[in-house]
Amino acid sequence: MTETRDWYDARLTHLQFLALYKWNVRVTCDCGRTAVFSGAGLWWRFERKHWSDRLQDVPKRLTCNACKFDRRPRKPPRCEKTRDEVTHPLPMPDDREWRKMVSRYRS
Repeated sequence: MTETRDWYDARLTHLQFLALYKWNVRVTCDCGRTAVFSGAGLWWRFERKHWSDRLQDVPKRLTCNACKFDRRPRKPPRCEKTRDEVTHPLPMPDDREWRKMVSRYRS
């Protein structure tokens, strides 16, 4: 079972895969504030803006609203996969776009 689990975790390297496997993303700012986004909603936001959806690139695009105008330099927020309930809903992709993305990975 460990081999299967390792393969499963190794595959979750992009927002696209988190969305497919129904994971959410917890974002924690350096100041301690936390938000949980839907994996599909966050993937759709990055897809529409043509940003890289690799998990290592995601924190570079996210900022804390409370710290946004603070002049002190801050580290990028930490992102991790979670099954927690979504606290900040984002617009979800329409059915056509969602099915198109799912069909790429179905086989």
